Amino acid sequence: MGSITSTRVRYSSAVVGMVASWIIGAAIIVIKAPWSEALGYADAPARIMVIYLASIFVWLIPALIATYLSTRNPKWLAPPGKYVAGAKYKVFSPRTLTAIAILIALYAVSGLPTGVNIDVPAIVASFASVFYGPLVVFVTFIVGAPFRWLIGGMPWALPALVPFFGMLDASIWALGSYIYWYFLRDGKFTGRKRTIAKVLCVVAMIAIHYFGWGIYSQILRNPWPASLLGIIRVITTWYPTCVAFVIIGAVIGEEAYKARALER
Repeated sequence: MGSITSTRVRYSSAVVGMVASWIIGAAIIVIKAPWSEALGYADAPARIMVIYLASIFVWLIPALIATYLSTRNPKWLAPPGKYVAGAKYKVFSPRTLTAIAILIALYAVSGLPTGVNIDVPAIVASFASVFYGPLVVFVTFIVGAPFRWLIGGMPWALPALVPFFGMLDASIWALGSYIYWYFLRDGKFTGRKRTIAKVLCVVAMIAIHYFGWGIYSQILRNPWPASLLGIIRVITTWYPTCVAFVIIGAVIGEEAYKARALER
């Protein structure tokens, strides 16, 4: 009974923390009004300062809360299908650290085709989100962004914005991954309901990702109407490949998870 109560308190506190963080972030954006020309031209220093300040509250803190919650669930820390009640599982186990190292390399290299509007990193992100969970994807993307930039996988990124792009990717996928695992890894649904939940969770991951990259980033980085042009450019250039790769990555990740869970 005590464990159930503490879990409820933890989740309630997490929800309050996320909502409070989003409110503060929204207030910063409204006060600074990045859609106006007051902050200067696109990616001007004043804009970059606001981007980092607002994103800490809009993205980073909620993602950290979701990632923390994922580490408090021993079923999520255990390898697929290998959970044993009462067993202790390390947050940064050798399996987790190995996965992070491999995925950082894949993420960095997969960024190379983005110069021609092919969002290959989306398949890495989606697979990792479904197969490994929030902790692995958060660390992978926030650490991997500088490596991706250094080898030419972010040719469109100003050096000053590389940490922001890493924060944004890490937060987007940690939140999307948490939603997927929350509904699909604890046996909440079976049969047709589980199939519907799976589709909705993948749609949620795509929606969060598009909001972050296609709307939020464009509005904060550009004055109006340049931000509108940015939103249109995203959805008409590289984003169709992103949607396709997210779906493919999620299917591969789910099938790989099921196959691993059935291994003895």
